[in-house]
Amino acid sequence: GNSAMAVAILTRLRSLTKFGVDMELLKRQTQCLMSAANLDDWSLDVHLSNDKTMKDLNARYRGKDKSTDILSFPFHEYLYPGQSLKHIPEDERVLGEIIISVPYVSRWCKKNQVPIATRLPELMAHGICHCLHYDHEKEVDFRIMRAREQLLLRKLNSSMKVDSSQAAEKPFEPLPLTQVQPEEAA
Repeated sequence: GNSAMAVAILTRLRSLTKFGVDMELLKRQTQCLMSAANLDDWSLDVHLSNDKTMKDLNARYRGKDKSTDILSFPFHEYLYPGQSLKHIPEDERVLGEIIISVPYVSRWCKKNQVPIATRLPELMAHGICHCLHYDHEKEVDFRIMRAREQLLLRKLNSSMKVDSSQAAEKPFEPLPLTQVQPEEAA
């Protein structure tokens, strides 16, 4: 098909810079991850949100009355991990919605001394996998999902390096693949 990938990063937060979030970089990283997952002509909406919204969503959809780092809402109910997506008609190539609480992630990053620019793509890889119906309830599924996330992040690394060696900007630091799962897995 010739429909292009549409990654939208949306936010109602007043300031992302105070959290060290670069929306353009995040968009490029997310596009790379989507591409690595063979979702080149799919769309994805990412909402950079706050703790209150996250707490409300978490309570409503997961029965947990607290904020969390990321929630993913797949658009398609019937996808299963690893299946071919070729049969899905072009006008239905919507992956879903990913919501991230930026303040929550920012606190986690400070506590764990991880740059937020490293953490966000890790969460995004996790969210994309969730939207493809990978899950981590059982140990075996957790390992399959984790391996898939690592693969996407490795592909992201190599493409960002290629990207930045041609540009004048400083090269993208390889992601240390922090072994810490998103909080929601806990």
